[in-house]
Amino acid sequence: MSTLSHSPRLFVLLSVSLFVLAGCGRKPVVPASPANNALGEVVGEETARVAGPGAKVMVLAPASGDPAGMTIDPVLKALTAKLAQQGNCTVIATHRVKARLTDPSPTREELTTAQFDDLVRNTKGATAVVSFVGFPVLDDAQITAFKSRSLKCVAVYTAGPQAGPHYKKLLTSKVLEVAVLPRLEPPANAAPGSSPARDMFNRQYQLVTPETADKTVF
Repeated sequence: MSTLSHSPRLFVLLSVSLFVLAGCGRKPVVPASPANNALGEVVGEETARVAGPGAKVMVLAPASGDPAGMTIDPVLKALTAKLAQQGNCTVIATHRVKARLTDPSPTREELTTAQFDDLVRNTKGATAVVSFVGFPVLDDAQITAFKSRSLKCVAVYTAGPQAGPHYKKLLTSKVLEVAVLPRLEPPANAAPGSSPARDMFNRQYQLVTPETADKTVF
């Protein structure tokens, strides 16, 4: 009687244990939440807009093992799909980058200039870059040299409340065409005719362009 009364419990415990053991060693699978999809879709729309039809896009994403890398895959999937819809743009390379996203220093450099240069040099044919690991801090000479490449760049910064003042310089010099930053204040009402993805994006993020950089707090 005692054995029979504990059998269901044993079965449940065994089932859970087998499930856990079967999952050990596998990369975590993050579901495509509406927020993840919205971020990927809007970044895709903005990249296609600034890069033009047929753009060849290099994507920089957090390395496997980074905390941010746990949630980036659904965003990248939505980004790739939206790029294909918008002007037949394609992702030609996705590089996983180990970047210092949690450095508290006000002069932090999430993605170093050396890292960025190597990745661009080794990705032939790229006409646009989307970075989810920040952007290098460039001085005036480096900005001049960078602009000669004619790359259209979009930086997505979601690691903290403030991206750092160098983003303003990158935008006003048009090294960056678009920066995606955390929204510091609640948005106004949804824009007329905007998509559900764009409305959801606007609740969490703000788009900053060279034209709006001077009015943005970094």
